[in-house]
Amino acid sequence: MLLTILLAKVLGLYMLIAGVAVLLRKREFLMAIGAFIEDKSTRLVTALFTLLVGLFLVNLHNDWSTLPASLITLFGWIAIVKGGAYLLLKESTLEKLVKYFYNRKWFVVDGVLAVLLGLYLAGFGFGWF
Repeated sequence: MLLTILLAKVLGLYMLIAGVAVLLRKREFLMAIGAFIEDKSTRLVTALFTLLVGLFLVNLHNDWSTLPASLITLFGWIAIVKGGAYLLLKESTLEKLVKYFYNRKWFVVDGVLAVLLGLYLAGFGFGWF
């Protein structure tokens, strides 16, 4: 449970800050995603890092016993799938997926969802509720 609390604090604050940044700076984030699609070396480094973080999360915290623990574990599995997809999918398939999910309408949904999940996890981790 101590690991769940620590990860809830860290991931909660990370998601809260990142979600607010996405909502406030949509244009800059969309431009960065455009560069991400074009730059294969950046995509490779991102894929490897995302996969590594996901593997660490799942191996250290594969716990589905409570909602906060399940969310943390789910984030780990999502990172594994995302990192693996960046590494293994064909270039054309990956470009279509990235272009579909990283547009203005999804950014608002992603930003709001990140803020809400971040508040929930940080609230759990810091005992706010």
